[in-house]
Parts: sequence; structure tokens; C-alpha cells
Amino acid sequence: MTDVSSISEFELIRRLDFVLAEEMTSVSRQQNIVLGIGDDAAIIRPGAESQVITTDTMVDGVHFLMDSISMRDLGWKSLAINYSDIASMGCTPSHSVITLGLTPTQRVEDLEDMYRGFSDLMKENGGEIVGGDIVRSGTFFISLTVVGESDSQNILRRDSAVPGDLIGVTGQLGCSAAGLEMLSSQESENNSSKSHFISAHTRPIPRIDQGMTLREVGVSTAMDISDGLLADLGKLCKASDVGADIEIDLIPADGFLKKAYPERWKELSITGGEDYELLFTAGTEKIKQLTDGNNLDFSVIGTITSSQKCVRVLDGAGKEVIYQSGGWDHFRDPT
Repeated sequence: MTDVSSISEFELIRRLDFVLAEEMTSVSRQQNIVLGIGDDAAIIRPGAESQVITTDTMVDGVHFLMDSISMRDLGWKSLAINYSDIASMGCTPSHSVITLGLTPTQRVEDLEDMYRGFSDLMKENGGEIVGGDIVRSGTFFISLTVVGESDSQNILRRDSAVPGDLIGVTGQLGCSAAGLEMLSSQESENNSSKSHFISAHTRPIPRIDQGMTLREVGVSTAMDISDGLLADLGKLCKASDVGADIEIDLIPADGFLKKAYPERWKELSITGGEDYELLFTAGTEKIKQLTDGNNLDFSVIGTITSSQKCVRVLDGAGKEVIYQSGGWDHFRDPT
């Protein structure tokens, strides 16, 4: 094993670039990338009508724990959460730059595994890493910037919901939160449910095709669910200056979650974060188009209201049920 302190920065870059070249040989290079890793800057030729850009940073001890996730999964997840932002705007990922903050004792082989995780995701969802930076740090961190593109000017946003819109969500919710609980516990038992939950947490799927479907139908309002349904719906309502009523019995959750958490699955699906499904609103005609098209797995869970940014969760009898929305805050003590 080789510590990063025992080789030069340029040798480390060469080795990581070699991993990408080796892993991505079956993927043709994007035509709009003229020059990638190796120079002072990448050269990108704009290849779409619209471009979007997102960035995120993951810090050891804050966003992940090194002893609870493999480096390959860490590579996948850290890039996937940025791809999810691109997906939520109805775009496809184009190119990425990555900055690594490395401690002197980190192993080069672990970083190579992380780059294999990046490659796993890009092989399934497109995009290419074109550069970045490496710095010495007292704490390991990964900072990514991803550019996405669209051949349309209809970019999905969170500030365009209107009263009367129906609220939709793709896939199922809550499994990632269950996976985090299992990773945080001392439980040693290994079964299919546990593997299902941990995979949901460590290998989230960015909903790129689903975002494009929403855009093509003419949906204009969407965001991804990273901080939990209740917290993120609250952000959407604040941005759009509207309110929302959602029905607790319509929240989609899979059989694994309901069986493993019979008393808590509703709470996990409503407040649990890092599902990276898409939350969207649309009028009844567009919802019907999505339903009739039969190519989008989604559930209608409620309605946008004019009640001044208030989000209500209602039970089957129409009575409000109170949940703490939670949501991630980098400046709030996580304890």
C-alpha cells in the first residue's frame, strides 16, 4: 500500500487519470470536450442550448464515515448526489471537476478505488471528469462541480409551483434513512433487507431519465429529495410562495421498509433524507400525460395550496399529523 505522502502530486494525478482511462475505455469521449485532464484548464466547446452547474462537498466525519462506506461506493455517491441536482432540472451531466483534500496517511489504492466508483456512475449515466485539484488537508474531503446540459430552454426549477398543481414524487422514499440507521448501529446481522437499505444509502440512483421525461412533458417545477420530503417540499413552497397539503397514506414506500419498520415507515419516508428521488408539481393535464405515458414510476401525494408556504401532512381522515421536518443544516450541531 502507498500513502499519498510518499509520491508526488503529479504522480497521484497520473495514477487517478489512468484509472479513469482504464475504466472508461468502452465509453466514447464526448464531442464537446476538447481537452480534459492534464493542462492548466479543460477546454469545453458548448454543445447545448442551456447549461446548468452544481457543486457539493463531502467531508469525512460530517457527511460520511470512512469506516462505514467503501471507497468505491463513496466515489459513486459523491458524484451521484451532484448528478441528482442535474437530473432535477431536466438536464444530462456533461463534465465534472473534482477537488480532493487529502491527509498524508491516505492510501493511493483507496483513492483509485474511489475513482472506479466515479467511473461506475459515469458508465451508467454519462459525463466525463475533465480536471480538478488536490490539496493537503487535516480532514479528508471531496468537492465536486458538475455541468449539465439540455437542448431545451425549459429548465425545471423550484420556484414555479402554483395553487392547484398536483404534487408528484418518483420512486419510493425512506430506504436511505433506514440504511443510515443500520450503518450507524452495531447490528451485525446481514440479510436482504439490510443490504437493500444500505445500498439505497450508499449507491443512490440519480433520476436523469425521469427528469428528462418531466421536462419533455412540459413540467416546469421540480427538485430532488436530498434533505427529506417534508424539508424539501417546504423549500419548494417557499421558493414558489405557495403552500402544500400531502396525504400520508399516499407517500410511496417499498415493502422492505414497511416490513422492517411497521411503526416508523411513514416517519422515515416523510422526514428521512438522501433518497434523491424527484419531487415535482404539475397541473392535472400534465399529470395525466405522465400517467398515460406509462414510462415514469411516480406517485401523486398531494396538492399545492395558497396557504402561504405552509406544508401540512394529513391522515386518511383529513386531520393534520405533525412531523419534525428535519433537513440538513451544515451550521447546526448534528448531535
